[in-house]
Amino acid sequence: MKTIKQRVSYASKVSKDFQWGKDNISSFSAYSNSAGYGTSRLDMMLRSYRLYNNDINAADFEDDLNPLGFEIGQRKDKIMPYNKAHNKINVLIGELLKRPFNYKAIFTSIEGAYAIKDEKMRLVKEYVISQIQKEGELAYLEGQEMAPEELQAKQQELEQKYAGVMNPEQIDDYLAKTYNEPREIKSNKILANLVKKINIPDKKKDSFKHGLLSDEEHCWVGVVNGKPTLKVLNPIGVVFEKAPDVKYVQDGSFAGYRTVMPLADILDTYKNLKAKDIKKLEELYTSGATSSSNGEHYQFPHLELQYNRADNRSHGAYGIGSGDDIEVFHCEWRSQRKLGFLTYIDEEGEVQTDMVDENFIFDKEDPKNVSIEWDWVPEIWEGTKIGAGTDLEAVYVDIQPVPYQEVDVEDPYYQPLRYHGVTYNNMNTSQISTMERMRPFQFLFFIVMHRMKHLLARDRGKVMPVDVSKIDPRYTIEETLFYLDEMDVFIHNSLSGAESPGAAHRSGLDNGIDRSNAQHIVNYINILNYLDEQIGEVAGVTRAREGQTSPYDAVTNTQQSIMQSSTITELLFSVHTCHWEKVLNSLLDLAIRVDNENGGLYSSIESDFTKSVYNVKKGEMDNCKFNVFVVDNPKDNEVFRQIQGLAQPLLQNDKARFSQIIKLLKQSYSIEELTKDIESFEAVIDKQNEQRYQQEQQMMQKQQQDAQNAIMMKMNHEASLNKDNNETKIRVAEITAFMGQQDLDADNNGVPDPLEIERLKHEIATSEQDRVLEQHKMNVESQENDKDRQLKREEMRSKEKIAKSKPKPKSTSKK
Repeated sequence: MKTIKQRVSYASKVSKDFQWGKDNISSFSAYSNSAGYGTSRLDMMLRSYRLYNNDINAADFEDDLNPLGFEIGQRKDKIMPYNKAHNKINVLIGELLKRPFNYKAIFTSIEGAYAIKDEKMRLVKEYVISQIQKEGELAYLEGQEMAPEELQAKQQELEQKYAGVMNPEQIDDYLAKTYNEPREIKSNKILANLVKKINIPDKKKDSFKHGLLSDEEHCWVGVVNGKPTLKVLNPIGVVFEKAPDVKYVQDGSFAGYRTVMPLADILDTYKNLKAKDIKKLEELYTSGATSSSNGEHYQFPHLELQYNRADNRSHGAYGIGSGDDIEVFHCEWRSQRKLGFLTYIDEEGEVQTDMVDENFIFDKEDPKNVSIEWDWVPEIWEGTKIGAGTDLEAVYVDIQPVPYQEVDVEDPYYQPLRYHGVTYNNMNTSQISTMERMRPFQFLFFIVMHRMKHLLARDRGKVMPVDVSKIDPRYTIEETLFYLDEMDVFIHNSLSGAESPGAAHRSGLDNGIDRSNAQHIVNYINILNYLDEQIGEVAGVTRAREGQTSPYDAVTNTQQSIMQSSTITELLFSVHTCHWEKVLNSLLDLAIRVDNENGGLYSSIESDFTKSVYNVKKGEMDNCKFNVFVVDNPKDNEVFRQIQGLAQPLLQNDKARFSQIIKLLKQSYSIEELTKDIESFEAVIDKQNEQRYQQEQQMMQKQQQDAQNAIMMKMNHEASLNKDNNETKIRVAEITAFMGQQDLDADNNGVPDPLEIERLKHEIATSEQDRVLEQHKMNVESQENDKDRQLKREEMRSKEKIAKSKPKPKSTSKK
């Protein structure tokens, strides 16, 4: 199509009441109304939408019924929509609702790199200061005179004091995996809040349904009443133009949306309408309005698009409206804006580059100005045309550059439209939707079902002939047939008509004639089953995927069939995910611009429905660029399901608490969050195991200490008894020895009694010394045993740390 010149000054664009903008809108509207624009595309879409809703036309079967021998008169017999295709579409939509929808905003601009660099410097500085303080405190403790046990306890307290300070290796791991800059956290809160308020999952479902039926998905991201919003567009009303090698609509030259609205909605939506425009609309579209036109040109040019003259109703994506609604055409187009790149010297003497508009006057005499280069960069304009009549009858409103539009310093030549869209299958040929692929087999299913319906109507079963000469004259033929039909009793008189020739050879009933179509009906049922399978295979949805399994099918075979068929449809989900990733990027970027300009306090609802509050200051998000990444991986979903299956064994074996299991089951299909939860579960379990191990060791040590104390008590008791006996003997010997001073050998053993007394004292002292040495030896052994146990505990802890630090093997999925 021929376009209007876009490289003109802003003054020229707004002159003559935005005539330049009106000319652009009229050009795009005329292009979308042209007979050659997308006729086959619209026809394909309408066929698919009608087929999904069982809206079929007998004319659709005209070419299909003639080859089968149908006569013209037989076409009056209505073919019923025995629809099997819509269930395949519903299966894919249901799978989308079950798939994970994980999204996260990442700081990707240079501002984010500076933030990470500053955070790393802060953490490294904190680590260095802590190490210096730790070494100083250790040196101070070692200089104090204290018992070894007390010194060791003080050192352990000091280690715990600085245990929370990360070393350089931990800092790098933290910044790479865990760290979130405060503005990054706010951006994720903004995005999560939008997802809940706008109800993004429901809009994704509707958009995906449009994609399956029309082969296109379209959304519009913009600001309505000062708040960012997102609308899913009906592909039938979307018009766009882009280069053949451009995949996404937002990268094209223009896009628009044609719909119909009541006058009241138009007045509520477009607040910038002038008084004369409102008066014109009321004169044209209210009761008693007069116009030279018959009104038909106010309707859509494509008869089947959204207007049906037969019932005077307008059809839309979410229902049927009144035929008196007004056509509204909104469009956006890629224009050009003159921009200057000024190089100057700032106050600190450094060379800087900044962007200036076309009204900037470069002062060569200013020593701070170095140079300026002028260029044309993209700028998106928008406008709305109300009414489908001529330019004199139509009303134009909101012709302006798109609000909250900024030139990206890193890529000033990229500016996407707010209309986001993608086509699933149009590589080097016309597009075709999933429903359109099923349509031939579905129509053949209708025809076969129609033929089988006639077979069922003509089925008479077995016809039995009756010899009327044997009917009892007391009963009429009607009465005889009544008893035969209602009571299965055939009343006849074997003697009646006996005079007839050959009467003696008559039997009660003659052989019947089989008029049943049962065999043909069975054949048709087999054909219908085959067609049902073909409909599913064309869409990539097998019967097992629909939940239709035979009692003889093995579980493994069913699962394998589901996995293989999901591979076929994975391309559809991939296109849908990429499209919505770009939509969320645009939505978040717009929301950040709005909040950054206005500022304020906002409330957010977390995934567990807890409320949080965050504050955005004016200008806080300047030069901040965030990219939204959506994770929609079926492998993650399978891993998540398998891990959830382990919840019951963990609970039965006391490996996790009930609250932990509930949190695991409530996970929103995020493998990253699930991994963090499992790691926290493992940390709690390790801590519990360590506490249990310490308690067991303390109990064992206490038992050993009690046993050792019992042995020591027994030894002390025996030593005390020996000491008492020995002292008694000495005392007796002394008394005996000094009872008579003349006799110094009272026991007549040849050894003087005083010598024997001294020997007994020496033996007692030696025995007491041996006892003390034995007790000291036992104490030393006990201390050595405690040290061995402590070394074993440290060795076990080291092995656990080494095992945890090793990378975990990647999970493999069955192919």
